[in-house]
Amino acid sequence: MANKLNNSLGDWEKAANQVKSRIYEETIYKGRRRPKKPFIKPFLTAAALLLFTVGTIMLTTLVVKTEETQLSSEHESFRMFDERTVEIKKYEMFYRDRRFLPPEVLEYYALSETISQYALFHHMARHDYEWDEKQRNTVRERVKKALHNEMKDDRLKAYYEKMFAELQITEEEYIDYYLVVNKEAEMLEKVLFNEGIGLDETAAYPYQDTVMVYQHLAGISKGDMNVLERWGPRRTQPIDPQPDDLPFDKVQLSLQVTTNKQGEYIFSKSINFPTYLGYTYKTFLSDIKRDIVKEELTRHSLKHYQEALRTYTSHDAQKMKWAKEIGAVLEILERTIEMNYQID
Repeated sequence: MANKLNNSLGDWEKAANQVKSRIYEETIYKGRRRPKKPFIKPFLTAAALLLFTVGTIMLTTLVVKTEETQLSSEHESFRMFDERTVEIKKYEMFYRDRRFLPPEVLEYYALSETISQYALFHHMARHDYEWDEKQRNTVRERVKKALHNEMKDDRLKAYYEKMFAELQITEEEYIDYYLVVNKEAEMLEKVLFNEGIGLDETAAYPYQDTVMVYQHLAGISKGDMNVLERWGPRRTQPIDPQPDDLPFDKVQLSLQVTTNKQGEYIFSKSINFPTYLGYTYKTFLSDIKRDIVKEELTRHSLKHYQEALRTYTSHDAQKMKWAKEIGAVLEILERTIEMNYQID
């Protein structure tokens, strides 16, 4: 049974990688290749030899009309996303997303978010609303200044420098292909609803239709996205019944545990980890964030939270108990998840 499962997962991983390669090859890289000349003459010659004159005329007319329709669709002006945007999103989602996304889903989540953003850009452009260079440069300077302020923090500076090195990008590329894109999407979404640009009869943004239009233009099929979506995390089976000696309050954390090869507790799933925290644990962690860590709980900040909880002191015995319990929870979480991003 285990072999069948492993073989099945291997097939899905192979399929997901093939889809990823095909998407990049057929969309992002396609524009960099010299287009092949259409193979029309030999086809028409063969058709003339094989078909009656009337049939030939009808067939030729049909082919020309079909090609005109396809060319019209293929040459509709639209803004194609860059592979660097997707790769940076994957890296950022791995280290700084509160959901603790596993590596298997990064391709789908990063590509989906990128498509959503560029579909919005296309929607706005079709309604004659686009940024000019002055607006773009203004926003670019703003996000660049914010980035430099962040990099005054030694921990964040080290994170950014490591990311630039591992992804082999410059600071300028990070700004242009990630920060500016995110800020543009954020600002245009506000304009979309504030001014009602292209909303449907119910005053709603036609999200699904807009995304489908953009995916079609970009040459990305629904099947491609389905393959990437289905290659997701496989939940391991929890211990049944759950142990009584767990080092945390099961009322305050609704995740179940299993064990790793070393016999240590790990969670049977970890995606969307914060949603499983009870009110008490969540509130206490919010206080730790506000008073000590100063950032959300993510892979990037996990060690900082662990250190804050390990060194936490209070005259309140209850708070000391919570600090110890949540520290144990984060230790189990660290054993459960991948902590280092692997470049494809």
